[in-house]
Amino acid sequence: MQLNLLFKALLLSQQLYASEATTSIPQLSVELQEANYFSNDPATFVTICQGSNCQSAAEGYTGLSRQDPVTTDSLVTVGSNSKYITAIMTLKLVDQGLLKLTDKLTDFFPEYGQWGEVTVRDLLNHSSGIPEYVFSKEGINRIVRSAFNWHSRKWKPYELINAVAKQPSMYPVGTKVEYNNTNYVLLGMIAEKVTNQPLDQLLKTQLFEPLGMNSTYLSLPEDQRKFRVSGYMVANLPFPGWFINTFSRKIKKIGSYLDTTNIFDSSFVWAAGGIISNTSDLTRLTYALFHGEILKPETLAEMKTTRLGSVLGMPLQYGLGLMKTPSLIGDGFGHGGLVPGYQTITNFFPEKDLTLTMSCNMGPSQLYAVYNDFLSRLQKPQEDKPFIESDAVKSDNLRNDGIHLRLKGHLAEDTTNKVFFRDAFGYAEVKEHGKTSLPFSTFEAIAKEANGRSELELRIKGSLTFLDLQAQAKVSLPFLTVIIDQSELRGATDTLIESSDAQRIFAFKGLAQVTPGGKEDLCVTEIIDLAETTAIQIVGTSEHGFHSQDSIKLAGNIPLRKLTKDEKVPELEQRNLKVCSSVSH
Repeated sequence: MQLNLLFKALLLSQQLYASEATTSIPQLSVELQEANYFSNDPATFVTICQGSNCQSAAEGYTGLSRQDPVTTDSLVTVGSNSKYITAIMTLKLVDQGLLKLTDKLTDFFPEYGQWGEVTVRDLLNHSSGIPEYVFSKEGINRIVRSAFNWHSRKWKPYELINAVAKQPSMYPVGTKVEYNNTNYVLLGMIAEKVTNQPLDQLLKTQLFEPLGMNSTYLSLPEDQRKFRVSGYMVANLPFPGWFINTFSRKIKKIGSYLDTTNIFDSSFVWAAGGIISNTSDLTRLTYALFHGEILKPETLAEMKTTRLGSVLGMPLQYGLGLMKTPSLIGDGFGHGGLVPGYQTITNFFPEKDLTLTMSCNMGPSQLYAVYNDFLSRLQKPQEDKPFIESDAVKSDNLRNDGIHLRLKGHLAEDTTNKVFFRDAFGYAEVKEHGKTSLPFSTFEAIAKEANGRSELELRIKGSLTFLDLQAQAKVSLPFLTVIIDQSELRGATDTLIESSDAQRIFAFKGLAQVTPGGKEDLCVTEIIDLAETTAIQIVGTSEHGFHSQDSIKLAGNIPLRKLTKDEKVPELEQRNLKVCSSVSH
């Protein structure tokens, strides 16, 4: 009932698909504006439907210059949602009798005899054991070469497969599920073979045109390029900024970010990740799929039957080109997609007859947290007022050394009754001698009893790059911890704390040595500068502090100072933390 009431508030007028792409609801716009503020992403897009009543909104800018606003017609690369689309196309060919799930790869391409037992089903659910071409040594080399090659290389599908064609299977076919781009390039090649049509034309005539997906392309036409927004990622490539800006026309370093819009041609990920679209079109597809407009019921049931697998070491439930994801409103069925500069998620939630698609032009990004934050509010709507930043916490007022912090999340309790942040996302701008370094991008928060008082502990840290994930070695990540005495937070729904007292607010910054098993070894390089004033603004508190509220929003400016090697800090000693050996005397 609460979900329906929220939609009555959100959907100011009943709109059907014919007009949803041209109308933006004020409430949705406010949600996206706040998402952009806390994440610092240039733009966020959403389309949401309950049943066939749908609305779209877009907020933000086409680039980091924040000059040209986005619209609901703006286009993004949807990444691995391309696998979802390729899977639907493949299963439609099964329904048409042109393919069988039991057909073998070698029935179409006998030259891949080393993978002779792999079937269409194995490719669809990532159980083939065929090696991954993107994250192979040759694949990574291709990405790096592409970034520093002034010419746009267009790849043929067989050229992608050639990167791993001489390699044996990673595991016996069917025994494991490991997410893999190679599988979907091969599926695209099979679709072309059995229909004798180019994949882009096949998708257009079999899916995009019949469903009215007029803004979706495997090969982006020249006259549509103006609608594609620029994409960005944190500038954590192992090259200095001057080198990137001098020797590459594909990427450009802008402050703490890289413009990766043209890092490689979409043909490099093709059927596995190269499709360009928008949230409106992806929602049309997802709605049509789960309302029986594309596949036979028995085929859709096969698609939804999932197995436990992994993607880059993380667990996932994967069907035939479909992910099943638990949420506060029941299991969602759909897919996510990430390429450098863009991230997109689409899901159908059958318990609520709800379809929700979100995109942003930052990737990797915190879009999953933003997405789940939005779902949380659907489940438990509240009278949230937009966050209005106080002057004291604006980034312009941060001194030469310190952290400007923004953070949003929801509170939950674990099985031990500890309170923690769920779906936390935010932005932390680090200044050292007036210069900005890479932003933090991973956020945790715990409300706990410590040192004889109730504290809110915020933990913010850098994130692993895909190169780090492949390295299987110890990685050094920066982190920041901010500790706030909860007694400061009770009795007001909008609290501004300005303090130079370590008992009220304490903060420290340092390095976490992370081993492949996940163990962290922490040391501290900087602590809060009590000679300066710290300003923290928090919305969402009550007379009970953080223990009874759901949505918490925080912004602050925290001055820092360098530690000396032998300096004794009681607050650090209480937490068994050491000063990093690299700090100077």
